Amino acid sequence: MLYEALREERLSNSAFAAAMGVQESEVRRMLDPRHATKIGKLEEALARFRKRLVVTVEEAA
Repeated sequence: MLYEALREERLSNSAFAAAMGVQESEVRRMLDPRHATKIGKLEEALARFRKRLVVTVEEAA
């Protein structure tokens, strides 16, 4: 979702990094599904696009 939000807003990784006050490499890591980005950092990033992270647990079938 973060990737899609960046593209919708036509923001580069560098511009978003500057807005968040982090280095561009941190934004690249957030966009990498293999990187263990902390949930709080993803929540912070998504909040800048007026989005929120929701995690649910459901019974298995």
